[in-house]
Amino acid sequence: MIETRIIKIYGGALVWLCAIFILSSLYTRHNWDFSWIYSLAAFLGLGIMFWFLKNDRLKIISLYERFIDHFKIWHIVAFAFALRILFFIILDKTQESDFLFFHEMALDIFDGKYWLNPIKPTGASHITAFFYWIFVPKVWVGLLPIIIISTLEVYLLYKIVLRYGNSVLAKSAAFIMAICPEQLYQVAIIASDDYYLFFVLLCVYFISDLNHFKTSNVVFAAISLAVAQYMRPTAILVVIPVLFYFIFIHQKKIIKTSITFILLFLLGIAPITIWYKINHDKFTVSPGGYGGWSFYLSTNTQTHGEWNKADNRNVRRIQREHHLDNSRKDSVCIALGLNRLHENPTSFILDILLHKPYIFWGDHAPMGINSTRKQNFVLGQVLWLYSKLFIKALLFLSGLFLIKNRRKMLRFGALNIYLVYAIIATISHFFLENMGRYHHVFIPMFVAFTAFYLAENTKQVKALT
Repeated sequence: MIETRIIKIYGGALVWLCAIFILSSLYTRHNWDFSWIYSLAAFLGLGIMFWFLKNDRLKIISLYERFIDHFKIWHIVAFAFALRILFFIILDKTQESDFLFFHEMALDIFDGKYWLNPIKPTGASHITAFFYWIFVPKVWVGLLPIIIISTLEVYLLYKIVLRYGNSVLAKSAAFIMAICPEQLYQVAIIASDDYYLFFVLLCVYFISDLNHFKTSNVVFAAISLAVAQYMRPTAILVVIPVLFYFIFIHQKKIIKTSITFILLFLLGIAPITIWYKINHDKFTVSPGGYGGWSFYLSTNTQTHGEWNKADNRNVRRIQREHHLDNSRKDSVCIALGLNRLHENPTSFILDILLHKPYIFWGDHAPMGINSTRKQNFVLGQVLWLYSKLFIKALLFLSGLFLIKNRRKMLRFGALNIYLVYAIIATISHFFLENMGRYHHVFIPMFVAFTAFYLAENTKQVKALT
C-alpha cells in the first residue's frame, strides 16, 4: 500500500516536472545585451521545432540515424575530444569570480597550505593541483583534466543509454553530448561543475546494469558519490534518489544494498566532518560553508535568488563591523533571510511560481564564454545564442518525452535517479541560491531523454518494448 502511494506521488511529481521543463524552455529574461536577437532566434528556433515535429519528423530522424550509425562509438568519442581541444584553443581562458578562486585554491594546495577550505569545496582544486604538480602551475594546465573527463562523460553516457536502447540511440546520445555547448564551454574555466557531473554520472553508471549487478557495483557507486560531495556540497541529496532506485526499481537485497551504500558514502565524506569539527568546532557534511549565505540570496525576490552585489556588500559590511568568522556569518545570513521572508512572504511565493524554477532549468550556463564575449563580441554572441537555444531544445524535447512516457519511467531504471534528484533540486533551490549553472549535472539526463524522444521507432528503446 505504501509502495503504491509513493509510486503515485512520484508519477504526479513527474507531471509537475514535465510542466517545469517545457515552461523553462519558453521562459525568457531580457537582461542580456542584444536580448532582442535572442528573442527572435528563440521563437524562430521553436517555430522550426514545432514544424519539424508536425511534418517530416520521421524522415529527417531516419536520415540522422543512418548518418550516426555509420560511425563507431570511438569515432564519436574522438570527435568529442577534438571539439573540446578546439574550444580550449579558441575560448579566452581568463579566470574570474569563482573560477579564479578555484585556481587560487589549487595553487594553495599545490604549495601545501591546506587540505580543505572552510569557504569552498576543494575537490576540484585538488585535481587541478595534481596536474600542476605533474606539469606546471598554469591555468591552461588546470583545464586539461576537464577536457579529459568531459570526453569520458560522452562514453559513460553511451554505455548507460545502451542499457535502455539500441546502439543507434546510444551513439545518438553520445553525439548530442559531444556537441552540447554547456559541455564545450567548460573547457575554458577551472570549475567544479563538470567534475561533479562526472562523478554523479559514474555513480549512476555503476548501478544502472540490472543484469550484472554485484555488491562491487554498490561499492564503486558509493565511492563515486562520496567523491562528488568534495566537488559540490549537494551530492548528499543524490543519496535519496539512489535509495528510491534500490527500493522501488532494483528491488533485490534492498536492506543489504541500501545499508552498504549509505555506510560507504558516509565513510567517504567522514574526513569533511572530522576536519570541520577539529578545526572549526562545527558539525557539517558540506565541504563549503555557504549554506546560510545561499539561503539569504534565495530570499531576494528582485534578483530571483541569484547572486547580487547588494546582498554581497551588505553581508560583507556586517561581517566586517561585527568581526564575524564564517560560521557566525552563516548564522547571521540565515537570520537575515528569515527576516526578509517574514516581511514579504507573498513576493517569495510568487517568485517561486513565476520565475525561480524556470531560471534554474531554462537559463543556460555560458560561464566559459563570458570573458570571450568581452574579447570577441561577435564570436561570444554566436556561442551564447547557440548555448541558449541548445538547452531550450533539450528541455522541450525531454519534457515531451516525459509526458508521453510518464507511466513507463520506472522501466528506465537508474535514469530515475536523475529524475528524483531533479525534483529535489527544483524544490531545494527555492530556498538556496538560484542559478542556471546548477542544472549542469542534469545534462546527461536531458541528452538521454532527447535521444529517446528522437527515436525513429519506439522498438529501438528497449525499456519501452
